[in-house]
Amino acid sequence: MKDVQFKRHCRQKIYQPSTTMQSSTTTSSTTTNSRQEARLFGTHEEWRKHVLASPMAGLFTCPGSSLLQLCLDGDPSPTTPQSPPLHNLSHDDHHTPLSCRKCRTFYDDYVNMPTAQLENIEKLTKAQSKVQLWHDMRRVRITASTARKVPIRSTTSPEKFLSEHLYPTFHGNAATRHGAVSEEHARQFLNTQGHTIENKGLVVCPAKPWLAASPDGVMNKEMLLEIKSPVLGKKSLREALATKNAEVTPLADGHYLLASNGPKGYYMQVQLGMHCTGLPRALLVIWNNTEHIEIQVPYDKHFLQTHITRLRTFYFTHMLPKIVDDFVKGRLQLCNTYLTLK
Repeated sequence: MKDVQFKRHCRQKIYQPSTTMQSSTTTSSTTTNSRQEARLFGTHEEWRKHVLASPMAGLFTCPGSSLLQLCLDGDPSPTTPQSPPLHNLSHDDHHTPLSCRKCRTFYDDYVNMPTAQLENIEKLTKAQSKVQLWHDMRRVRITASTARKVPIRSTTSPEKFLSEHLYPTFHGNAATRHGAVSEEHARQFLNTQGHTIENKGLVVCPAKPWLAASPDGVMNKEMLLEIKSPVLGKKSLREALATKNAEVTPLADGHYLLASNGPKGYYMQVQLGMHCTGLPRALLVIWNNTEHIEIQVPYDKHFLQTHITRLRTFYFTHMLPKIVDDFVKGRLQLCNTYLTLK
């Protein structure tokens, strides 16, 4: 570069287009601009063909990984129509499940989830009531333990159940603490008998994600486990079972019959637990510190068909609209873990 000499540029030697050419170009440009129209391409391939046929094709096809080349050769991302925010939607008819767009939007966002996501939720909620996600997931679903409280008659007001289910005020007492301790004793006993017990979190029914259960465990990988520890006072377990309206009735052959319409809903809870987990049978253990009984309960398809139809109608007609309205108003709040699951 040391042998290069710069000379002052003379204005006369600088290229300037002729006045005629300038005028022509300006006129042409003005005419062209006045005729320019925006063009909307329906597909990526349509735009690609247009680019390759244009004078600018070389800019898009030059070797390398330029941004233009990446735009030309890249796969277009699928676009998903965005649903309007819930607060901008109004309720439609609720006579058939998900006929209301507002309810359907919430249901698709927060209730209906892929199987892999439901499996992850079960793992995240193994501590059950100690995890906020467990409470929130249950709140927007009918559960095996609360299903017995759902009104049976269509003429019964849904308000009492919805209030108790969505905003429970009961947070445990001496009886529930007794039950938790007794449940652990029952598990330990079953382990000494050679059984393996897997603890479970919230199990959402994959085919009916509005329904869920929190079983006490799965025994030997093939049987639902449900443990009950009633407070008996001075009565023995056998004396308590002999009373009127007991959940379990002793039979003459020494076995026990679990009533399908018992006041505490043991039968319904066990059946819905099997339905959610897909297990064909369950073991119900009635436990006391000094004695216990074990009852094997088979899956009752007829019972479930009748009650699930009723529960589904109640959920989509009354419960889901209430959940959606309270969520939009900010009264019903879901934890951040829940909101970021999808």
